Amino acid sequence: MASRPRASAIQDARRPKRSTIGVRTAQTDIPELAVFLQDVRTMSRAFVLGLLAALTASCSDSGSGSSALAGLTAPSSATAVVDSFSGTVQMGGSDARNFTVTTGNQPALITLTAAGPPTTIFMGVGVGTPTTDGTCNLLPNAAVSAQAGMTAQLAGTIAAGTYCVAVFDLGNQTGPVDYALTVSHY
Repeated sequence: MASRPRASAIQDARRPKRSTIGVRTAQTDIPELAVFLQDVRTMSRAFVLGLLAALTASCSDSGSGSSALAGLTAPSSATAVVDSFSGTVQMGGSDARNFTVTTGNQPALITLTAAGPPTTIFMGVGVGTPTTDGTCNLLPNAAVSAQAGMTAQLAGTIAAGTYCVAVFDLGNQTGPVDYALTVSHY
């Protein structure tokens, strides 16, 4: 007597198989459907590639001044200014220096270029407004924990006015830390 297949085995055979990454794949014995599914995959890839090409073309600057980043370029009459500061931050302390922005709504870049010992220390770096007692009242969302490097740790646009940049202990210093930083603005 021949044994009948289990009902669960029949159900398992009817279920779509899972690929190794857990995505269901289509199973078909119909050649036309397999060709159609392959055509859909090819068209999807072509659409994605065409969309990427269109986005790349729309973001490139052909010299027309219509670049998406045109708002971050300096006006022709503005002169870039780079202020360099250095000092020492005592344990639990801070050191602040003032700078003046003459052309507002332009990029400002703050770079902690050196700090130590040790040279791997993270320091607080922030921008704010100077107070009458010589401290720096940091602006909201304008301070970061940074390790010295050649890439700006703080960047953004800033209005014309007098500002301060502060370097401060994050609570990890074991002694005085010397620092150097630059503020690039217009």
